[in-house]
Amino acid sequence: MESSRSKNQRNQPPGGAEPIFPNLPEEIIVEIFSRLPAKSLGRFRCVCKLWLSIISSAQFAKTHLELALQNKTLYSERQRLILSSHSLYSVDGEVVGCGYGDRIVAVELEHPLKADPTLSDSKDYYFKVSEDEDDNPVMVRVDVLPSTNWFEILGSCNGLVCIGMDEGTFFLFNPTTRKFKRIPTTEESLPGSPLGSVVGNAHGFGFDSVSDDYKLVRIDVDVILVYSLRTDSWRVVGNFPYEHYLIDSGVFLNGAIHWVVSIEEEERGKSVVIVFDLADEIFREMPAPDDADMGSDIVMGILNGCLCILHCRNNMHDYFWMMRDYGMDDSWTKVNISFPYICMKPLYMGKNGESLLLVDGELLSYNFEKDRYRELEVHGIPSGVGFEADTYLESLVSPVDYGDKRLQN
Repeated sequence: MESSRSKNQRNQPPGGAEPIFPNLPEEIIVEIFSRLPAKSLGRFRCVCKLWLSIISSAQFAKTHLELALQNKTLYSERQRLILSSHSLYSVDGEVVGCGYGDRIVAVELEHPLKADPTLSDSKDYYFKVSEDEDDNPVMVRVDVLPSTNWFEILGSCNGLVCIGMDEGTFFLFNPTTRKFKRIPTTEESLPGSPLGSVVGNAHGFGFDSVSDDYKLVRIDVDVILVYSLRTDSWRVVGNFPYEHYLIDSGVFLNGAIHWVVSIEEEERGKSVVIVFDLADEIFREMPAPDDADMGSDIVMGILNGCLCILHCRNNMHDYFWMMRDYGMDDSWTKVNISFPYICMKPLYMGKNGESLLLVDGELLSYNFEKDRYRELEVHGIPSGVGFEADTYLESLVSPVDYGDKRLQN
């Protein structure tokens, strides 16, 4: 065991100057550091060997993360918005939806596949709601510049963002530390089972607290595959027990990935929420709203910690459904809004009660109590290029060597 004297020696700055924190126990330093932003801690790594050792340890990364998950103020301060198109961009979460104005600036992130010329074109157009000459809402097609680098955000959890590209390449990326890991293809883990395109398959990403593992779930038509970051490999865990063809990413909440599927019941269609538990890796079901107008154009979302069911294509709508109390069938509530949408994704709720929404390719700040919204102008992304959005938490969790026991202390 290392003596307190040797620890104090490591707490010495170079050049024989006075100690940064003379005689301050290491556990107090950890307590202080755990309350600081991850970016600040990155700069502190160069101060002395002790600070480098603390900040670089996997255990401290967990402590730093757990405090944010338990403290609403810290969680809000560390929340960020990530935008994806031909590249990846970050926006300060405190600025968006908190009354700081309608203009926000997106900063391009350094990421592993920046300017990679090998990726195929995938985004040519999308639909949004506009107005005709009589101010009536209508659907219009918006053409966007084709991009050779289109990034699909498959999920975000504890600071790690799962990114997919069309040709079947997956990455886990921490935008704060810029560390990344390429996920092996299923052909590498399971010879004879090649990984197909990201498009046309459903994915979900989240954290299994039982095994302390981050997992990517892939539903390839009728087969369920799970990637484990701890083992860095894919496994086939069973057949998909529904005939519904999933193409959208599921949402992670309470240790499970959620999707909506349609099933046949008494000669008519019925929608249910399917829940894939990341610990036992089996499906269970939760009823969807009985009187909801469901179809193939619905997806799951999360707003203020509540599951939501929203429309995502084909027609205009002015409502969505929210499960106020998780797992309680009678807590589904229809939420009416003052604007029509074709595709909507809730992102998060700001400090002033305004919710940030991605609506038909644009960011909106919406106040549900006052039923008012503001369109947010995004700068920093090239004009003519659409974007998708998700949130992430600034953290020190590293996707590299996650299962290496030597790095856990």
